[in-house]
Amino acid sequence: MTTARPALVLLLLFAGGAARASEADVTKLMKDYWRAYARSDFVAAAAYLDPRDTGALKEGLLPLFLRASQSKNVNVVPLVKAFFTGIPADQHDKMNDAQVFAGMNYMMRDVMPQVYAELNRTTTRVTRVTLPGDGTATVEYAIRVQGEDVTESDRANLHEGRWYLRTRDTPAVTIERFRMLLGLDYEVGPEVKLSPSDDGSA
Repeated sequence: MTTARPALVLLLLFAGGAARASEADVTKLMKDYWRAYARSDFVAAAAYLDPRDTGALKEGLLPLFLRASQSKNVNVVPLVKAFFTGIPADQHDKMNDAQVFAGMNYMMRDVMPQVYAELNRTTTRVTRVTLPGDGTATVEYAIRVQGEDVTESDRANLHEGRWYLRTRDTPAVTIERFRMLLGLDYEVGPEVKLSPSDDGSA
């Protein structure tokens, strides 16, 4: 008994230290992610997301946008162009997970430029990290926007020894939302009128 007590004390101290370390890790994770995302560095932001989520987004979204790139619909063409920002045409089908995550956010920024411009002027403060002890975490935070705090919360988890944020919606929900936005099940609206230089005719 005399040897068990010090061992138990050490174990409790170690567990407490591990919890504090995890809380600090999750806090830093959120701050780093938000800093990158707010300045529209979406490729960098993707590195803080669970690779299982970004991988699933790539598998679902890239085929949608490759298919949509064949559309001449005036409502679809600018969305596709924004998604492929910075990617040469012959590299579209070779985009990696981070580039696809960036592409979907470039598209959203193109749709809502004022919102993303305002994001660059925000600050973020983590208010609480909840660690149930099962390798998951809930991080609550306040975003300072135009002098007011907007409270949000996100999930994080340990994966292969590192903390990652999970996407707010499941990849399946996000993919379906983009599929509907691109209108791939039907073609409506006017077509883009191609100039001779666009379609290669004389």
